[in-house]
Parts: sequence; structure tokens; C-alpha cells
Amino acid sequence: MAYVSFQMFRNTKANRQDRDITKTELRLVILGIGAISALVSIGGGSLTVSYLTWRNINITNAIATSTALGFFISIAGTLGYFINGLMSVGSCDYSIGYTWGSIYPPAVLLISILSCFTAP
Repeated sequence: MAYVSFQMFRNTKANRQDRDITKTELRLVILGIGAISALVSIGGGSLTVSYLTWRNINITNAIATSTALGFFISIAGTLGYFINGLMSVGSCDYSIGYTWGSIYPPAVLLISILSCFTAP
């Protein structure tokens, strides 16, 4: 996070003619951000916004894009914990997954319902 904040404080940008992002570059960047996010347990938003602003994308669009991607990152992380934790032993009652990172369906349901009312 210190490196990300330092880079954003420096406010360096890519060359103006270099604004278009190729599919290959985007795939590599997404793979890198996903790997780093998984290793350091962050959502990836800070890295995505930093990368997009460096590529001369408007900060508002960069934040919106990062927010949209956060949903897919969370789904991938949840599925990863679910699949890897199916065979774990020692989970709490009604939980699915690892003991330290399990999915507790009653809490998921309750938080989801309350979020529908409090998000607006």
C-alpha cells in the first residue's frame, strides 16, 4: 500500500499516444493484480485504480471500473475457498470451507438481505 500511495503521489502518467490498452496487456495486468491481491489479501481495487490512472484513464472511470471488477474478484475468491475447503475437517456447524476462512451461509444470507436495504 505504501508503494501504491507513493506512485499515486508522484502522479506519473504513460505516454499520451499509449492510451489504448491491448487485450494481451490487459490479460497480463489482470493476472498480476489477481496474484498480488491473493498473496497480500487485498481486493485489488487500489492496484487497479493505480494502473488505470497511470494509463491516463479518468480517475472517475478508473474507480468505477475497479468497483465493477471487485465483484468478480470476490466471486473468484469465494469459489476458491469453497472448493478447497470442501474436504476440511473441524469447521463450525453449518459452515462450508476452511476453519479460518469458511463460508457461513446464515451470515451470508443475513448480510445480503440487510445490504439490500442499507446500500441505497
